[in-house]
Order: sequence, then C-alpha cells, then structure tokens
Amino acid sequence: MTLATWLIAGTLKGGLATLLVWGADRLASSHMRARSRRGWWLLIPITFLIPVHVTLPAGMSLSVPAFVQRDATHVFTTLAAPGPRLELSRASGPELVIPWLALLWLTGVIASLLAVLVPTWRAHRAWSRARLSTEPAFLTLLEDAKAIAGVTAPIGLVVSASISAPALLGWLRPRLLLPRSVADTATRPELKAIFLHELAHFKTLDIPTHWFFVLTRAVHWFNPLAYFAVMGWARYREEAADELAICWLNEPTAVTYGEVLLRTLGQCSGGAPPSGALAIGESINTLKRRMHMIRTYSSKSPRGWLAAAFALALAAGTGLLPAPAEEDAVAAAKKEATEAMQPWLTEIDAGDYAKSWDDASAGFQKAVTSERWVGMAQGVRMPLGQLVNREPSSAYYTTSIPVAGGKMLQGEFVVAQFKTSFENLKFAVETVTFEKDAGGAWKASGYLIKPGP
Repeated sequence: MTLATWLIAGTLKGGLATLLVWGADRLASSHMRARSRRGWWLLIPITFLIPVHVTLPAGMSLSVPAFVQRDATHVFTTLAAPGPRLELSRASGPELVIPWLALLWLTGVIASLLAVLVPTWRAHRAWSRARLSTEPAFLTLLEDAKAIAGVTAPIGLVVSASISAPALLGWLRPRLLLPRSVADTATRPELKAIFLHELAHFKTLDIPTHWFFVLTRAVHWFNPLAYFAVMGWARYREEAADELAICWLNEPTAVTYGEVLLRTLGQCSGGAPPSGALAIGESINTLKRRMHMIRTYSSKSPRGWLAAAFALALAAGTGLLPAPAEEDAVAAAKKEATEAMQPWLTEIDAGDYAKSWDDASAGFQKAVTSERWVGMAQGVRMPLGQLVNREPSSAYYTTSIPVAGGKMLQGEFVVAQFKTSFENLKFAVETVTFEKDAGGAWKASGYLIKPGP
C-alpha cells in the first residue's frame, strides 16, 4: 500500500468510524456508562492510522475505489488501457504532482506535531522543576486516594497559585497539579474527589491515549473529522473520569461529587491548563453534559457485554475485522501472478519477443499483432542494452482496471512494478499487468517502461 492509498483509506475509514462512534455514543450515553463505551472511542485512531484492506467475495472490495487508485498509484496513471503499451517517456505533469502533495502532507504533519510538542515540552520542563508539596495532609490524602484507585506509581503533587485548575501532567513521571486557591479552601472530602478524578485519568491511560488521538490529528490534518474525533474524545474522557471517581467514592448518589465539581471550578482562575495536561475544567456546554451524567449516574447500567458486542460490530463495519480466508486468497493471487511474470520478463530480456506474445493473454494478442509487438519491443528494449538488475517494488490486486472511454474492465488483475536497471538506463520502472484467464492461468495483459526517479 502506497502512502497516498494508505492516507485515503485511513481518512475514509477513520471518518466513518468517527461518525459511527459519535452517533452510537450519543445514543447510549443516557443508558450506558462511559466506562463500558470506552472501547468504541479507541477504534477511531486505530482505524485512522491502521486501515485494514478487506476483500469481499465475488470480486467486491472495501479497499480504495478504483478511481482513487488510479490517481493515488502510478500504476493506473500509466496504464490507461489494458494491452501491450510499451514506451519510454518522461513523467507527465500529473505524476509530478504526487511528490509535491507528499511534501505538503509531510509539512502539515510536522507543523501539527510541533504545535503540540513544543508547548508540552516547555510545560513539562517547567513543572518537573517545580518544588513538590511536602504538606503531610495533602500527601496523606493523595496516598489514600491512590490506594482506593489501585495506583502504585509515584505521583508528585505540585501546589501553586499559577495553576488554573486541578490537572494531571505527564504519564511516565506524572505530576498532579493543584491550584493554591483550591488547596486552601477545599475540604478533605472535596480534595479526595478531585484527586480521584485525576487518578482516574492515570488509571485508564488517558494521557497516552490522548497522544494517540493527537498523532491521528497530525497525520490526517487535512480531514475535519480527525479534529472532530479529538474534540469528541476530550469531552468523553472527562465524563468517563467522573464516572470512575464516583464509583471509587462508593456513595449512594453522585450528587455530592457534582457539588464538589461545581465548587472546585468556581474557585479556579479559569485560565488555560499547561499544554499536555488533562484538567478537570471544561467549557460550559461540556460541563452541562457532565452534570447531566452525574445526576443520572445511578440510573445507568454498565452493560459491558452489550458494549463489547457493539464494539465488535463497529470494528466489522469499519473494516477492522477482515476475513482471513479472503485476504489469503488475494495474497495467493498476487503470489501466483508475480511468479508468472518472471519467466515472461525473462523472454523479453532474452529478446524472444515473439514467444512473449505467444505467452500473453488473449486480450493482449487481440490488441496488437505479433509482428507489431516484436517491432515495438525491439524499438524500445534494444536501445536500453542488457538487463543489469530487477527488483520487485510493489504488487496490487484489483478486480477492475480503467480502459479507454472512462469504462472499467472487470476481471482479476495483478499490477506489479519493478525497479530495473539496464546498461544504458540506470534507473527504470517496469509496470507489468497480468490477468487471470478462464482457465485460471495468469498471463500478461500490459507492459510499460518509464525512467525511474
């Protein structure tokens, strides 16, 4: 899979996963707890970054559509029609666009990552040097909260007037940041609830998961749904942390926790938290949703089995559960076709062009006579000199290829590219198309030579 096809497949399947997960989460949020729905959200970055090719029976496919393949791979731009096109030509304008698009994409990825990494690095550098709190009351309460949450990792506590809201910064060397205003005015139960909320983020690996979403947004910076997925995850993880903290508090209702959350946010300065930190404060709209969740917490059911079943359904719907037998069939077809290409290319290398025509497909022979093929081959291959080296570069299986008139020829095809070197042309790219005939044999249906990069 080339870079272009990987990006296109990822953006299509990732966008679909985002819409499905967002819709399912909204429908189930009033009945099912967030902890049970967590697996749904993890499907989004996986689908964006690891799009799985799925082949269906009877020639159907959930891979990138043919019209996208033609633009995204050099195979379909060079083989505009089946048949024995053999020529030596310079790259055309559309083919030269691909490197520039790749450069533009890479520039966007780097810019997106730097916009997050630089301020996060600065925040970590600043707060890792901050003096940790040594106040026994705070440290004892934090250790009690860690025991309730089942967290054994060392977590430093920083209390400072420059902190805008309680937040968790870092995962390998975590720091729990607490505003001085909250530390001085909050009661022991209120501080316990705040600590449990931030420990919930640590316990459920929200920080590394957040970076997984950040990477998704950077790689697919051109896709608005990637940004939508990150914003949706940011809202969801706070709701999930609230639920887990309520569960750890083991209170009959969640009203007390909701009151603590409102009082805590009322004491915060309202400024932005350090970059990379997960803060307890959110926007007003998000806070309303969290308050609604807290008010209805006792009426919700975990329904873990239902959440798992729906996660599997979403994975299947977004192509994350390919059928192994179908994938094996595609791999076998590519293997058989590429193996059949070797002796056919050997005939051309030896100058036995008439024999290569005899061994080609019926469509190949119909498109050009043996005499014309021999003349074409001699005119192009002989000036190149003897073969020096040939290495396989890529192979692609498809059930249709574009033909003249904008139509698609149906069948089973394998298009392979080879990086080849000749005596008089050091870098060349050979594109070979083989099709499966009625008898099940793979035979040549297209051949093209172009100068390599």
